[in-house]
Amino acid sequence: MVVYLLFKIDSPTSYCTAEMTFLGTLLGPGTTLAILVGAFVSWLLLQKRPPNMPPGPRLSLPVFGYVPFLGHYPWISLAKMTEKYGNIMTMRLGTLGFNYGTKLSVVLNDYDSIKAALNDQADEFESRGPDPITEFISTGKDGKIHGIMNMEGEKFYAQHDFIVRTLRDLGVNGARVDELILDEFEQLYDALVQHGKSGQHAMMPFYDIKQATMNILGMILFGKRYDYEEKTLQSWPVFVRFVMSILIGSKLRQISAVPGWVVGKLHGLSKVRTVLEESLESHIKTYRKEDLRNFLDVYIRVQKEKMDTEALLAMADKEDLFSCLNGMFTAGPEATAIILWYSIFYHLKFRERQKQLQDELFRVVGNRKRITYADKESLPYMSSTMYEVVRMCGETPLGQSRENPKAAKLLGYTIPARTQIIPNFWAVHYSAEYFPDPFTFKPERFLTDNGKSYALPPQYIHWSIGKLLSSLSADLSHASASRVPICKGFCRTGSPKLPRCGVGTADDLGPDGQSLSPV
Repeated sequence: MVVYLLFKIDSPTSYCTAEMTFLGTLLGPGTTLAILVGAFVSWLLLQKRPPNMPPGPRLSLPVFGYVPFLGHYPWISLAKMTEKYGNIMTMRLGTLGFNYGTKLSVVLNDYDSIKAALNDQADEFESRGPDPITEFISTGKDGKIHGIMNMEGEKFYAQHDFIVRTLRDLGVNGARVDELILDEFEQLYDALVQHGKSGQHAMMPFYDIKQATMNILGMILFGKRYDYEEKTLQSWPVFVRFVMSILIGSKLRQISAVPGWVVGKLHGLSKVRTVLEESLESHIKTYRKEDLRNFLDVYIRVQKEKMDTEALLAMADKEDLFSCLNGMFTAGPEATAIILWYSIFYHLKFRERQKQLQDELFRVVGNRKRITYADKESLPYMSSTMYEVVRMCGETPLGQSRENPKAAKLLGYTIPARTQIIPNFWAVHYSAEYFPDPFTFKPERFLTDNGKSYALPPQYIHWSIGKLLSSLSADLSHASASRVPICKGFCRTGSPKLPRCGVGTADDLGPDGQSLSPV
């Protein structure tokens, strides 16, 4: 064919003819048929499942996997499939279980299988599952992966321990964070009164609540808070820039040909990154080793003294610092705000629960303007109510996916290396075996000793189980303490339409029979 083309190309016309002849040969019926056959054979090979894997549907669409058959709420569909396949099943899914993709995945739908993989065999299933979004968030401007969200091995554990130790030393779960929460939620109280106009106008408390949680975390991490009218980190332009950076960055992260530093440059769109960089520069100028004010000061001390080898491994440079703080600032306030938001809706719906909660608060706290973290032990109904709200709302229905670096055995099955492991927490929290009458809002289910205390069953595994639990367990305590000023200071009336269990949407609070008014 090459010789034929050489003889044909002797003029512009013959060049076009040669090009058409070449393309016609390349895209002829035979070539097209070969491509289709090759694609079909590849698809068939993809359907082939390694031996001794858990049962599950063998159907998997090219590119999309089994995801299109799971509907809008995959966690609910996966839970229903246990009737046919059992509590542990195999299928082809995308990242995190609900994105399109054909990755070999094992879904865990009950407590025993989740505990076996994430706790009993944690060392075998410790790798992070594929997630281009967290990979982008964890990508520094140098193009490398930083931060605890998407790290494995020795540095992950060093960073995990450093964060937990630093937050503890800074007073998280102690008197200092008590003051931060109470100071901030006095500001939130005023903002809700102002924005809600005593229930006369429609309001969306979520953004005010999120601002409060962002301010508390911001004070702990870099010593900065924002006014509720300012909305510096929640404005529409900031939101659009953040979403665009996530969408573009996560896609580029999946393209191996794109250099990592190009992906890292997209963090320049993030307002949070800008705030962190400016705060670090300011802290370096005003740093005093005898007065460690927040997380940034601890990082500066590590870099100046260079004596703590584990801390230096965890925070080797400012990219490690920014990725860690960005991860905490991205995930923490959102999760806590969602829990508090759902709490408002559940108490709007169940007025008798609201009265029980407020009676307990006034009995223990009385007319005191300030409460303490120690009061929590005397507020069992409040704590039990919070945990029930979290169980019902299903804010993280599918946990962070994991992988096994090497082939492993799990409950008698053989799991090939780099299989995506997806824990279905929603299936556990809505199992009648673990939580009788699971679709009914029953805060008393956790009360013990005739209502004088509360206890959580081991099946309560909202965020995670095993090694990752310790760094996240404080969030619920903060959410519990945060809602006390709201519950004590407001009376909620009306009967809104509750969001569907495990679905993160809900109606606004508005003047049509729903209100949030000062007591």
